[in-house]
This record gives sequence, C-alpha cells and structure tokens, in this order.
Amino acid sequence: MKKFLTTTAIASALALPATAAHESTDVTQTVGALQAALNSIVINFDGTTVSQAATNAANLINYTADDLHDVLQTTDPSTGDGGLGQFAVNSLVSTGGFSGGVFTGAFDDVTQTATNVANSIEALNLEDLDQDLEATQVAINSISGPTGITSFNQTAVNAGNLATLDGVQNDLDQDVDDTVQTASNSAVSSQGIIVMGAGNSQSATNVVNSATIVGSVGNHLEQDVDDTLQDASNLLSNGGGESIFTFDQSAVNAANLATVDSLDDDVNQDVADLAQTASNAAVSTGGIFNGVQAATNVANSVTVAGAVDDDIIQSVSESGHHPQPVSQSASNVADADGDVGGMIQNAVNAANLATAASVGDNVDQYAYDLDQDADNLAFAFDGNINLVDQAATNVVNSLDIAGTVGGNVSQTLGDSSQTAGNTLDGVLSISNSTQAAVNAANLATLMTVGGDIDQTVEDVDQLATNEALLVIGSVAGNEVDPVTMEAIPATQEATNVANSVSAAGDGLEIETLDQEVIDATQIAANNIGASPIGGDEVTGVANVNQTAVNAANLATLQDVNVSLDQSVSGLGQLAINTVVDVDASKGGISDLTQAATNVANSATLDDVEASATLTQTADMTGFLNGQAALNYVEFGKFGVTTAAQTATNAVNLATLDALRGTLSQEVINGAQIAGNLVNYSGSTGSAPFFDSAGTVSGLTQTAVNAANLVTVKTLPDLGGLEVSQSYSGFQLAGNGLYDADTINNVTQAATNVANSISNPPPSVP
Repeated sequence: MKKFLTTTAIASALALPATAAHESTDVTQTVGALQAALNSIVINFDGTTVSQAATNAANLINYTADDLHDVLQTTDPSTGDGGLGQFAVNSLVSTGGFSGGVFTGAFDDVTQTATNVANSIEALNLEDLDQDLEATQVAINSISGPTGITSFNQTAVNAGNLATLDGVQNDLDQDVDDTVQTASNSAVSSQGIIVMGAGNSQSATNVVNSATIVGSVGNHLEQDVDDTLQDASNLLSNGGGESIFTFDQSAVNAANLATVDSLDDDVNQDVADLAQTASNAAVSTGGIFNGVQAATNVANSVTVAGAVDDDIIQSVSESGHHPQPVSQSASNVADADGDVGGMIQNAVNAANLATAASVGDNVDQYAYDLDQDADNLAFAFDGNINLVDQAATNVVNSLDIAGTVGGNVSQTLGDSSQTAGNTLDGVLSISNSTQAAVNAANLATLMTVGGDIDQTVEDVDQLATNEALLVIGSVAGNEVDPVTMEAIPATQEATNVANSVSAAGDGLEIETLDQEVIDATQIAANNIGASPIGGDEVTGVANVNQTAVNAANLATLQDVNVSLDQSVSGLGQLAINTVVDVDASKGGISDLTQAATNVANSATLDDVEASATLTQTADMTGFLNGQAALNYVEFGKFGVTTAAQTATNAVNLATLDALRGTLSQEVINGAQIAGNLVNYSGSTGSAPFFDSAGTVSGLTQTAVNAANLVTVKTLPDLGGLEVSQSYSGFQLAGNGLYDADTINNVTQAATNVANSISNPPPSVP
C-alpha cells in the first residue's frame, strides 16, 4: 500500500518553499474551489512520443526544515467555502484516415498522467494534525487509436488527506465525508493491435486518509470515512481480429491507511456508507496474452512496528436501527474471441486489518452490513485458455499481534456477505491454470492475551466458487516442473473460514476464548462442466486437483487457564466438487483428485488446566443446516484412470496433550452427509447407438463423518475429570460407482464416528 503515498511527491513539486516556519507556527489551509486541468489532442493520422499531464492540487505542505505546531487542512463546506471539485483529464484521439493509400490512426510511446491531490503534508514533527475532506475528484486518461496503440503508460490518481511525518506529539485526525473519487484509464483501438509493453501499466488509484509516521503519535490517531464513493477502473479494448499483448492493469481503492512506529494512546478507524469498486477489463476480437490484472479494495488498515499503548478500534458500518452499509467490489475480466494465455488475475477486498508488536489494552474489530464481492473471468469465445492464474479473496477482521495484548480481543462480523468467484470459460481447452477463491472472517494470530478473546459471526453468507467451463474440450495440467520433471496439476481451491485463532511464535496461553457462529452459510464449490454459450461436451479431464473447504471456529493454542467455548447454531456447510457434462463417446478422466471438507469447532492445544473448561456445542436444528461434503464425477467411453475422492465432515474436534479440567462436547440434531459418486455419463445397453462405458481403474473413494472426537496424550487424574460427549441426529457416508464396463483396483471406505476418546497415533521416527 506504500505506493499510494507517493502522491505526496506532488506536494514537493508544487508547494512553494517556506522561509519562516518554526515549531510554534500554526498552519491553516482552507479551500473551496473548482479546479480543472484538461489536455486534449485530436489528429487525423498517426502519433508518436506523446506526453500529457493534468494535475490539480489544493492544500499542500512540504516543509522539512524544522518542526511545525498545529496544522489544519480542510475542504469542508461547513467552513463556508463550498467544498472542492477537481477534474484532471487527458484525451488523445486519432480520427483515422487514408494516408498514402493506407488507413492510419495509430499511437506509439504515449504517457498520460491525471492527478488530483487535496490536503497533503510532508513534514517533520507536529503538535496536532487535522485534515477534513469533502470533495469530488475525477481523474481520466483516454487513448483512441483506430489502427493500434503500442508502448503506452496511463496513471490516474485521486488522493485526499495524506500525511507523511516524523512524529505527532498529540493527535492526528483525518476525516472524509460526502466525497466522490473516480479514476479511470482507457485505451481503445477499433481495428488494431494493443501492446502496452514491459514496464508500462494502466494504474487507477483512489486513496483517502493515509498516514505514514516514522516515529510515534503521542495521543490519538483517528481516521473516519463516511458517505464516500471510490471507483477505479481500467479498460483495454480492440477490434479487427487483432490481439492484446503484454499489459499490466491495477485498480486500487483505499480508505484509512496508517503506518506508525508506535502509538502512545489509541488508534480508531471507521468507515460507513462507503462504496468501493475496482475493475479491470481487457476485451479483444483477437487473443489476450501475457497480462496482469489486479483489482484491490482496502478499508481500515493499520500497521504499527512497535507498541500501541491503549486500544485498536476498527469499525465497518454500524449495527442497530440505522445501518450504514459498506460495499467492496473487485473484478477482473479478460474477454477474447480467440485464445487467452499467460494471464494473472487477482481480485482482493479487505476490511479491518491490524498488525502491531503489542497492544496495551483492547483490540476491537467489528463489521456490519458489509458486502464483499471478488470476481475473475477469463473468456475465450472461440479459443483455448492456457496458463491463467486466478485468485479471488475477501478478508474482514484480520489481526496479527506478535507480543502481548493487555486487555480483550473482540472480532465481530454480522449481517454481511462474502462472495469470491473465478471463472474460466473456453471453447476448446483449458490447460495449466489455477483458481483460488477464499473468504475469511475473524482471523487472529496472537502471542499473549491478558483478557478475553471473543469471535462472533452472525447472519453471514460465504460463497467461494471456481468454474472451468467448456463447449467441446478438455481441462488438463500438463506443464512440466523443471525440477521434478513431473506434470504440474491444474487446481481449483475454494475456501471459507469463519473464526480462527492461532498462536504466534512459541504459543498462546489464554484465559478465555469464545468462538460463536450463528445463522451462517458456507458454500465452497468447484466445477468443471459445460459453458453456458452452448454445448455439453467435456471431452476429458487430466491431472486436476479440486479442493473445497469450509471451516468454522478453529483454535490452535498452548494452554487454556479458564475456558474455551466453541459453538455453532443455524450453520449450513456445503463443500462440493463436480465434473459434469462429460462426452459419453470420449470423456476420459485421469489423475483427478477431489477433496471436500467441512469442519466446525476444532481445538488443538497443549493443556486444559485444572478447573478450566473446554466446551464444544453444535446445534444443527433447522432446514439446510448441518454439513454436506460431496464429490461427483461423470466419465465417458475412455473411462477413469487414477482418481481419488475424499468427502469429510467433522464437528467438535479436540486434540490436546493433557486434560486436567472439564471437557464437554454436544451435537444436537446432527446432520452430516459425506458422499462420493462416479457415474457413466451416457446410456448403457446392447443397442448399436449405445456407447461403451469404459474401464474404471485405480479409483479410491473415502467418505467420513466424525462428531465429538477427543485425541489426548494423558488424562492425569481420572478421578477429578469430567468428560461428557453427546450426539443426536444422523450421519450418512456413502460411495458409489455406476455403469462402468469393467473395474480394477477400486477401493471404497465409508465411515461414521460419534463420540470417541483416544490416544494419538505413535509418531514416526
């Protein structure tokens, strides 16, 4: 995130040198104005070596000769100055025409920079800093070259409330209200090639409230964003059957960023009524090759190298009768009529991130009415997809404290949704590609906590999906690892996590930990199947791994001194992997691995001390509550060779060295379904029009349901222990293989376990 702060360099370039400042000097800057920086070029034919820079700047301080006292920078209309409007626009257009009998209209070697900055300071030490922003900022770059665009760089930046300081003796306060930021870049060629070139990029960035403090903040650091819209977008588009090559697109929105050495009091970051949209698109009537697309939204991020003496508080929206919703949307699209290859797509949404060496008192992270949506799409309408890596990630409430938290730790997510999706859609084949979709809520990595730890997820939906879709073709991993000389699998990984506590360094000894998931849905799904544009002919799958995981309430600790409580109620978990729409006349499946896993309430620790309690409760009462782990594969005439399916559901797991206190595990109206199915996609029979169902060889199917499992090395004093396990409900584990002509080397295992206490298996020397 440091690159956002480079916009303060504009202050250095534009601010007049100060000549008579001192640490007793107060500075007040107030602006209410309209600023428009416009550059426009329209030509008839070709153009080379063009540079356009449009810059607007208001309220800038760049003074590092000595210290200042109090600084106020404001564009707030409550001061009577009417707010701020900044518009920076660069436009480069060729209308195209015949020159020497040849149709022209191309551009080469173009640089466009559109920048808006309001309230920026770079200085040594201050007493107090107050920055207030209410503004509209628009930064736009556009290139239109009918016959081609090559070697170009576009940068659009909007920035408000930036501070780079050595230290602040008292308070640092940054506030944003009623603000709109739009940053966009576009390069369009109706008939020609587009080659951005190595080292060039389309970069669209919006940032509000960014503070980098080399030293300490003596009192409070407060950052607040309300009623604000941030939109960052990049577009590459061409026609004429030409392709797009070698490009880099970055769209970023950031609100409330703080990097500090230490804080003598507390840090408070809040966003409400905030909408962030980051998007990248490459659209071509030819192919799309060798591109990087990164779409990122961040709200509330603090990094403290040293100690926070008091509290860390991060909030997204508010609960109650007056919700103030916050949305984050990150998307990347590569849409080609031809092939798509050599692409990296990364879509990320993040809210409430905190890292510190230690915290003197409490840490409180909460988010309500938050909608996070991260999506990637690579589409080859009439071509192949090769070497495309997609990652869609949503994170909310992430905490990493290397040392001690003196007070309590609280993380809450309520009335919210997280959706992460990746799609590869090709006509002929998809090869050597990876897909990872991740949703994570309430993650804490801790060393020592003096008070209580509380994690709550309530009324939350998590959906992680990966799809590889075909009209008539195969999905395969056939790229060879240069070291092992083995083929690298193509992968689909879908993961949802709600409530996780893990130990930093040597371990985490806690007093109390309470993890609770209420009325939540987790769906992790991977699919290989037919494209919606037509056809149902998946001709083969080779060397592919599908992994779907849902996890709720995970704790990895050292010792529990008072209590560890894990509970889920109204939770539905579905982990599913599918290979469908397989061509019955071909349809070979080889080297396929499917793993579907659901986990709820898992604790791994050393000791539960005397008089301490470990309680795990799961209430699965209600429609669609419970756990379902499913794997399904269709195959055709060419059969199945070397495939493994694993479906696992687990609830209430405890792994520990010594149990000296009380342990209780209860499942109410348990519902666990673990199933694996391999099925011929056609019809069998003796008639001439029926296909051969092929051979299934080297198939392993494992279905497991587990509830209330304790693995313990020692029970030191059985007379003083209380261990209770209770299960009611049903467990269904099943494996199926149907309509193969012949089989060999096939293994099926279906297992249900309820209430188990055992020693760990012996370690392997």
